[in-house]
Amino acid sequence: MRAALAAAVLIALSGCETSVAAIGAPTGEGARALALYGGDIVATAPYGYCADTEASRPSLGFALFAGCGLISALDIMPTAEALLSIQVGQAGSAAVTGQEGELAGLLLTEAGAALLSEDGNGAEVEVDDVQPREGIVFVHFTDESPPPAPGIETREWRAFFDVKGRLVTIALRGLARAPLSTDGGLGLLESAAETFRAANTGSQAGAE
Repeated sequence: MRAALAAAVLIALSGCETSVAAIGAPTGEGARALALYGGDIVATAPYGYCADTEASRPSLGFALFAGCGLISALDIMPTAEALLSIQVGQAGSAAVTGQEGELAGLLLTEAGAALLSEDGNGAEVEVDDVQPREGIVFVHFTDESPPPAPGIETREWRAFFDVKGRLVTIALRGLARAPLSTDGGLGLLESAAETFRAANTGSQAGAE
């Protein structure tokens, strides 16, 4: 069961940018939401975050969000600063609902560490906490491999859940100049998951 789940997640995320990436240059007016896959999915984030339209890849289901004031002309910033990425899998890639416990268990294995790693080297990953909830799994870990962009933390928070038959992964890292607390990172991730699911399904992500 666990091997099959690992394969399903790996296939769903194959070729995808599941972790936080570098932001692009300011892109003018801030985009608070971004249509993915031709509009079947809408990527959005908590208040104060805007989509980096230069770094995002809507046709591949990838969106990157940062503080609006950093990447746009909008003079607003989130209370908790981070770089936040959203990766949505292809249709039929859903792999979480009904298997929350199995996915949580997978993330605690070497294969799970490799899945979480920035460069695929699970030896660099230390999982600090995994929380399976109804319809969603949260994980907090540290990845000591080189970060995907300068100036961001090695600690990462990530959520896995399904929307419209697709696997969704939301990942966030705080900024080195303003690190997130453990609870602060989880709270922001919960808010991001709730915001995304509300925009696409009108329901919450099971966060408590």
